[in-house]
Amino acid sequence: MIIEAALRGHLLASPGIASMVDDRVYANRMPPDGGFPVITFQRISTLSQESLSGASGLERVRFQIDAWAKGYAAAINLAEQVRLSIQGFRGIMGAVTVHGVMMLNRNDQYEDDTDLHKNSMDFALWHQQTKP
Repeated sequence: MIIEAALRGHLLASPGIASMVDDRVYANRMPPDGGFPVITFQRISTLSQESLSGASGLERVRFQIDAWAKGYAAAINLAEQVRLSIQGFRGIMGAVTVHGVMMLNRNDQYEDDTDLHKNSMDFALWHQQTKP
């Protein structure tokens, strides 16, 4: 299982998130008329841990996770549910072994053209790479 699928499944398994978004958690972009609130996420960077003897199998992925809503409070509340679900998580996420998740950054944004509020968070997620 790839880490993106594991992350999406983990977020949707959280009762606090599922009650707000149903199944509206999307990689990279949301559909144009999918409803709100919604979560989008994207891989920002990947750092594979190497040693002189080769690949360690450990990978650090930086994800940006955005909570979108039509109101400021709804965006903040959804973002807080995301944070509670993954910050500090260690264990099995889907079929992926996760060694730890740290929140790196969080900020608010408002988009005039869509009249949407967004709370954007960056997380570093350490996990065991999937073997072919």
